[in-house]
Amino acid sequence: MPIFIDIEDGSSLPPGAYVERIEGVVQNESGTRIAGADVRIVDHKTGVLAALFADEDGTPLANPLSTDNLGRYAAYVSDGAYQAQVYMGGILKGQEFHRIENPDDGLASLRSPSGASMIGFLPTPTISSTTMQAALAELATNPPKATTTTPGAVVIGEGLALDEDGKLRATGLLQGSVGTVNGIGPDESADVVINTTNVPEGGRLYFTAERVLATALTGLSTASGAVAAATDTVLAAIGKLQRQISDLGTSKQNASAKDASGGFAGLTGFAINLKNAAGTIVSQLVSAATAARTYTFPDKDGTVAMMSDLPSPALVLLGSATVSTPVAAIDFPSIFTSSCDRYIVEIQGLSVSAAASLQFWFAKNGVVETTGNSFIGANAHAATSSSFASTYLSVTNSMTAGASNRASLTLDIRNVNDTSAGNARTIGVRGSFSTSSGIQSHIAEGLYSAGGGALSGFRLAPGTGNINAGTVRVYGMRNA
Repeated sequence: MPIFIDIEDGSSLPPGAYVERIEGVVQNESGTRIAGADVRIVDHKTGVLAALFADEDGTPLANPLSTDNLGRYAAYVSDGAYQAQVYMGGILKGQEFHRIENPDDGLASLRSPSGASMIGFLPTPTISSTTMQAALAELATNPPKATTTTPGAVVIGEGLALDEDGKLRATGLLQGSVGTVNGIGPDESADVVINTTNVPEGGRLYFTAERVLATALTGLSTASGAVAAATDTVLAAIGKLQRQISDLGTSKQNASAKDASGGFAGLTGFAINLKNAAGTIVSQLVSAATAARTYTFPDKDGTVAMMSDLPSPALVLLGSATVSTPVAAIDFPSIFTSSCDRYIVEIQGLSVSAAASLQFWFAKNGVVETTGNSFIGANAHAATSSSFASTYLSVTNSMTAGASNRASLTLDIRNVNDTSAGNARTIGVRGSFSTSSGIQSHIAEGLYSAGGGALSGFRLAPGTGNINAGTVRVYGMRNA
């Protein structure tokens, strides 16, 4: 809000000194007078608070002054140049230049450099008038020219002042044949806005975007990787950010931290956090594996469902194995689940390295049972007595070795989770396989009875030699 100051002078000459009364009224741009405003009377040259007097006798008066209920202030000052500055809320709102002169000084003060400066100029030695009135008339028709050692510099005449827009202005002459500066020609007087465009730089250079960007980070420290705070300097904040970036080089997220298997070292119990769409619930994918496992996601879009989400009964693929290099056995020791009591095992294109029967073994608690006579069979390839006489069930008789001799069978395993007394887990076998006499079709049943809890999986292995090729798929039928 612009503030306007009206200053009026009164004159009186007490003995031994010269003082004049400064009076003023502080009001806003609409003409409303402002009470309680701080008015500071400062020396124009030094900016120091001037000595004020309450009367012509020199009674001291406090500086700054405060306007009364009608926005008025008044004080006596000795001769000199002053600025009356108005502050509101500690902020400079306006100011006015004022000069008090002793009329007895006469032409002597006008001719002297210090006296002549009191009217705002350093005059040239061309003034010949001997009276104040004549000297002022001479100055009006032949204004003195100011000089400066800096080409193109603005020479201050009446001094500096803030205008109504808050800009710093000065009135003076431009000396030297330097062309036009801000629209001001040589030896022309003008009201000039003081800014970094027309004020030469000194020892402290102005801030520019180019200089800031080119400033070296002298004193940069990366000792701390703490979070940058609002109280940090720019240099300190850059140091913290660099430390955080450097620390990522040895973190678990960095590729160099991977172990030989391609995973990140030290990620025991690693979990992937998954947020819902609202960002309010966090779920996790956690591996419960007790051995090295590989999990492969299919290359297609879809929805992950729980076994319990599938209709009952429903046939679900639980696992598969394809043999391309010879192996002694195909093991699924922990593939059974409490959600399924019946399983279908498909054997396709299986070949063996030596003539032997293909044997089926059950597993409990993830361990294949290789002891105990828990099987009885009702086919030509297993014991037919009422006692349990074998640790395995032969699902074929002696197969012919060779890549062109294959077995394709389907096993139907029932009552897997039956742990009651006298329980009967049955295995039905249907399919065909190659023998020395040619391809045989095959239908068989087996019965397994043993205590110790539910079964966990199975093994397929030839009686001797290896399995050279073939695919085995295991399906589970969800309990109704």
